[in-house]
Amino acid sequence: MRSLRGMGPLAAAALVGVGGCLASPPPVAWLEVDVARGLAPGPRGAGLARVEVVMDVTPSMATAAGGKLSNLEAARSGAAQLLRSLPPEVPATLVASGTSHPACEAPPLVLGPEMGRPAVLALRAEEMTPAAEASLASTLEVVAGALAAEGVAERTRVVVFTDLATKCGADPCQAWDKLLATGATVDLVVLGGGLVPACLQSPVAPGGPPVSVSRRTDPDPVSFRVVATPAGPEREAAAGVAGAPPMRVDPGPATVELALTPPLDVPVMLSSGALLRLRVIDFPGASPPLRDWRTESAAPPAQASPAASPQ
Repeated sequence: MRSLRGMGPLAAAALVGVGGCLASPPPVAWLEVDVARGLAPGPRGAGLARVEVVMDVTPSMATAAGGKLSNLEAARSGAAQLLRSLPPEVPATLVASGTSHPACEAPPLVLGPEMGRPAVLALRAEEMTPAAEASLASTLEVVAGALAAEGVAERTRVVVFTDLATKCGADPCQAWDKLLATGATVDLVVLGGGLVPACLQSPVAPGGPPVSVSRRTDPDPVSFRVVATPAGPEREAAAGVAGAPPMRVDPGPATVELALTPPLDVPVMLSSGALLRLRVIDFPGASPPLRDWRTESAAPPAQASPAASPQ
């Protein structure tokens, strides 16, 4: 509740109930929207030396949690979409962790670099199947080491598909820092509702190209509106942006209208005193186009953004 300091006498009096007690604050819910879609812009054309596509293929990726598709299916489609979009003169490498035994010890599968055959790597990406747990940190270190040794990192784009559900290996933050230190352009596509470590939420590439985390730093963030459901009670429409901190909204049934192409309307139930996370996966260029969403409830944030702006 805001302090009474600075409020006029009428406003302060409105908060005081019978007997001089402060009235109960109005019920509040929180909403957080994340959209994993396409990929952040990266260097293209003659200036691009290579593209490294890194796929987490560990067993946790194959679990469908509340949606119609698994994180692995989303990673397969996203990786294949990216590979098929590359110009023929740009070599590509497909790196997959979790495709072989022994668990937590087997090195990642490395295919490439291949030039002029992105469709072949795309087919391999669509066939990736989990076999055992693997270390995301070790996989990133393998990629960083190869780029540094070949001297092409500063003109290479690395795209990592993962749910961040790491169960073995070293700290991925240290491996992430090592990858950024090479100067490569890096995209982290976080699938599912896994928590993003602080070191990955706002990464900075010292002296190098920009870094993106699709759920947190989308260069063209998706806007959305929270409106009343067709058969539900009236509510004042509010607007927000995907990837922003949780925002306060009125509790009750609502529809979240996302400005995707085509638009996506998601019915939700916003519970008083709770945070609702809405996760959306949208790869319109996949064949067939891939779109799914899921919701999950959590405790209210310790610090939330101001109330959503009315629209």
